[in-house]
Amino acid sequence: MRRFILILGLVAMAWQAQASDYDIPVLRGSSPDVPTPYVPAPPVYVGWAGFYAGVQAGFSRAGVDFKSSLTPLISDILRDTTIEPDVLGFHVLGLTDDTGSYNVGGFVGFNTQWDDVVVGFELNYGHTNLNKAASDTESRSFINNGQAPPNTTYQYNVSVTGSTSVQITNLWTGRIRAGWVVDGFMPYGFVGGAIGLANVFNSVTITGTRTDTVSNNPPTTTVLDLPGTVTAGQGNAPTYGYTGGLGADYMLTPAIFVRGEWEYIGFRDVKSAKVNINTFRSALAVRF
Repeated sequence: MRRFILILGLVAMAWQAQASDYDIPVLRGSSPDVPTPYVPAPPVYVGWAGFYAGVQAGFSRAGVDFKSSLTPLISDILRDTTIEPDVLGFHVLGLTDDTGSYNVGGFVGFNTQWDDVVVGFELNYGHTNLNKAASDTESRSFINNGQAPPNTTYQYNVSVTGSTSVQITNLWTGRIRAGWVVDGFMPYGFVGGAIGLANVFNSVTITGTRTDTVSNNPPTTTVLDLPGTVTAGQGNAPTYGYTGGLGADYMLTPAIFVRGEWEYIGFRDVKSAKVNINTFRSALAVRF
């Protein structure tokens, strides 16, 4: 009997030592002696979703390229003549110059948000007074025998005097925006389309002579029969282009934010002139 009790004791001691080598799982909260694992709080994102509207003010700088602005008038004056291609090669206003003006307006938009990413659409309006004018004269001599009889040379001496002016007053852009939330800041970029209203005035005067030289005969010179000064103009002419830029919004309160922005607008055809506009502005806006 004593041997049996001794054997049971030894078996119990061995079992206890073996069981101590294993961790027994314990359900969370089942024992006050087991600490609860750390669970991080869910991230908090500053909310930019929803509608918003604001006012803005800044400064615009426009570069104007007049090199092709007189082409339609020159072509109209010399239509159906053999010298039209020659004179169209003149660069009377081979000029690219800058002008600046204020830019004030407003905007409305809507944002959607996924965590730190914000995507939205915005309509933006700016009123400005970008005004640029140029004028010059170019003269050339050239031979064109397209209508000359045999053994006859036609030499032309032609002068083109031209002037032009472009005034851009109103700008609208429709933008797709994408931003990244960094605490209260939201830097963003945008691309879209642009519409502008421009007052355009062009004037062209072409004068010249033709000297006919026939073999072994004295040359004779005649004045070209041309209509004189021709003008064309249009007020509030619509023009279309594209836009892109960068900016940053900063939330002052959950309902109010401020903005700093650079915007580029390119117009490829403002009545044959090319205009690009850089605008730097600040803004104040309200979220709804």
